[in-house]
Amino acid sequence: MRVHPLLLIALITFACVKKQSPEPSGDQTPTSPDFQKGEYFYDSTNQKDSAFIYFNNVTENPKDSLLAAMAYAYMAMIQHAAGDYYGVQESALAGIKLIREDNPSQLYCLASLYNVLGRSNVELRDYDAAIRYFNLAMASQPDEGYKNAYRNNIAVALREKGDYPGALRTLLSIEKQRGESKLDLARRITNISSLKWKADKNFNPVADLHYALDIRIKAKNEIGITASYNHLSDFYLSRNRDSALFYARKMYSLSSETNNADDQIDALRKLTSLAPLAESRFYFERYETLNDSIQTSRSAAKNQFAVIRYESEKSKAENLLLQEDNAQKKLQILTQRVLVFGSILVAAVIIAISYWHYRKKKREAEQKLQAAVRDNQLKMSQKIHDTVANGLYRVMSEIEHHETIEKNTLLDRIEELYERSRDISYETFDPEGNAGDRINRILKVFASPDTKISAVGNQKKFWIDIPPSYVKELEQVLQELLVNMKKHSGARNVVLSFSRSGDCLEILYKDDGRGFHHNFVKGRGLSSTETRINQIGGETIFAVGNAGGAEIKIIVPITT
Repeated sequence: MRVHPLLLIALITFACVKKQSPEPSGDQTPTSPDFQKGEYFYDSTNQKDSAFIYFNNVTENPKDSLLAAMAYAYMAMIQHAAGDYYGVQESALAGIKLIREDNPSQLYCLASLYNVLGRSNVELRDYDAAIRYFNLAMASQPDEGYKNAYRNNIAVALREKGDYPGALRTLLSIEKQRGESKLDLARRITNISSLKWKADKNFNPVADLHYALDIRIKAKNEIGITASYNHLSDFYLSRNRDSALFYARKMYSLSSETNNADDQIDALRKLTSLAPLAESRFYFERYETLNDSIQTSRSAAKNQFAVIRYESEKSKAENLLLQEDNAQKKLQILTQRVLVFGSILVAAVIIAISYWHYRKKKREAEQKLQAAVRDNQLKMSQKIHDTVANGLYRVMSEIEHHETIEKNTLLDRIEELYERSRDISYETFDPEGNAGDRINRILKVFASPDTKISAVGNQKKFWIDIPPSYVKELEQVLQELLVNMKKHSGARNVVLSFSRSGDCLEILYKDDGRGFHHNFVKGRGLSSTETRINQIGGETIFAVGNAGGAEIKIIVPITT
């Protein structure tokens, strides 16, 4: 996730290290050789891993609790920059435990640690927790200038949460700073006008956005120019798709020149859905390559921090191993005794109450049996369609579009379908791998030399916190759409776009086939698809009369 228009302000290293209390204190800022080396690598080089090692050394042998807390603050900043947001929380919470809240000289560091906790929770989409930590940062921070920075971060969290009026009120509560530069003015105008539009769709921010864009162009502020193109593309998305495409292209061109991978990803995501189908295929392939590269780089950084901490903890663990082994043996003996006597007691209780429950459950079972028979008859028809009919069609499609297919592979497919049909009366859902991988396997089966199928946003993070029952229904729905495409559309290009908006999942299906004419009647497959989505509280929207092919949008609310 990337928080774009507003800046999540860090204010951690200098807030922890440089005391700026209005009342001078006689206390000296603590330091050590390892801490100074960590600061050197952090500030003067690009070797953040080396800085992390030295700061971690400070936390292992702390001679001063504030110094260790400051080291944890640096470590949290390094982890945040690498995208290791859970690691940020671990480091920041460890630092908070070392702060003495009754010592005013340490409150600056405490506020900064709360701030970086809030920033990590924004990236993890836990916006309520983020706002809580930013408020704790303000409560701990004596300096008003820092408080304005934390208010800015609260506005970011409220905006990402979807509370645009609240974000706007918070942003407007920040007083204009003395000596505001033109670039600061441009950023403030951009942020306020974009939030006004988010809060009131009748508000037109174009004049303000162009005014800020002109300032940034004259100042050659490439990051700011890219942000302005992003805002303008978002505004025109629902009003003028050509204008939205124009600014998305300019955003991608500039971010490519500056080699800003995150901005390129944002621009490519827009271009994939806005550009004509043939052009969007190029953008999608570029998006996949760049996204994979970013994820690989960030995963490597996260693993690196874990290895550093592991090696540091390893020596401690070895020294305590014998003591822990003895304690484990004693605990195991005690646990076995408790389990024996506990099992005897539990068995006695179960026998005593079993008869009482037996008669009650028998009556309930008879009533449920009658209802279950009726319900099972309704479900059976749908399950035969999903398991047998669509399964057979997938096998047929694979045979049709692969010139050679091994006999054993084909037999495995048929045997799998046979086993599933034998268990068709059972409610089972035992998926292999994550949902994104399973969806990709379905797409691969239906792709052919004549039909190109692409997916945008089908990443692991899209399926986070989605109930398994929803995943099952969505898999069946996507399979049904692809079966319908193969049978009826004659499409040569198919694009599936996966995105999350607030508390809703959105899946957009597009192809360049025959489409749906104004008087089309849904067949059994499409009707079943619509019924499935309705059963999980969602909505299916068919674009009727579209000469460019079929377009189906699926919206499903998710409550985690």
